[in-house]
Amino acid sequence: MYNLAHWDGSDWQYLAAEPTVGASQLYSIYYFHEDDIWVSGACLPIHWDGTTWTLYHLQEMGFDVCAGYGIWGTSSSNMYFVGSNGSIVHYDGTNFEQMESGTSITLLEIEGTEDGEHVIVSGYDYVGELSGQSIALELIDGTWNTLFYSDSYLGNITEGDYGRFASLDVIGDTAYLATSATDLIKYNLRTKAVDIMLKYRSPIYGRSNKFIKGISPNNLIFLSVDKEIIHYNGKTYHTDNILHTAFDGGFGTFSPLGMRYKDGVLCIVGDTQGGSLGIVVTGVQY
Repeated sequence: MYNLAHWDGSDWQYLAAEPTVGASQLYSIYYFHEDDIWVSGACLPIHWDGTTWTLYHLQEMGFDVCAGYGIWGTSSSNMYFVGSNGSIVHYDGTNFEQMESGTSITLLEIEGTEDGEHVIVSGYDYVGELSGQSIALELIDGTWNTLFYSDSYLGNITEGDYGRFASLDVIGDTAYLATSATDLIKYNLRTKAVDIMLKYRSPIYGRSNKFIKGISPNNLIFLSVDKEIIHYNGKTYHTDNILHTAFDGGFGTFSPLGMRYKDGVLCIVGDTQGGSLGIVVTGVQY
């Protein structure tokens, strides 16, 4: 049984992150070096040191958390893990610390500045008692503060409610948040300035469950719920429907679960409906 796949440029190698876990489903990965990699299940951080996978069982440490949906850090001595019921856990290289988030909303993504001084988290729930609620948090002087909150997928722009916070990325000193009621929110982590982009005729507006990743303010990639790859160059949008077409469009057989963009290479991962097969899609920007 496997839960990881590694591409060496020629072939795929299938691995189990931690044999004792029984190749359980993994939700996130964060890579520093080939001998310094973090992955996580829904509740369990796991670290690779080049030789051995080490599983950190947070519940056995006395933490009542499931923090594994999102991973971010500046090094393996400064790692954050986020997850269900507003869970946030920090690891300093020696000890884990459960942090109070002030929310019970599921936290899905976490990003920060390269120096680690500014960190931001987003998440939402679409089932259960918190269905429709969404939040973005900012870490200030060791305390998590609510930056944005919504209790409606549709939002209410006139009242400062921007709908579901579906995805985020941090580039330089600015956090970019993709929401259901806007194209994009740009939030400067140092000056606290907020720029709401409301280009209602753009292909991004109204797209829930969209992912956003980028490498500069004029080089952002969105992936919409309809599997449209949308590039924003700072002024205009370009839509590529190759995935939409290849996988029957709409809600076809491919369900995207994550996306990364680095050095002009876009990587999208997901599975078929029902999770029977994993799918990896890569593309190169010219």
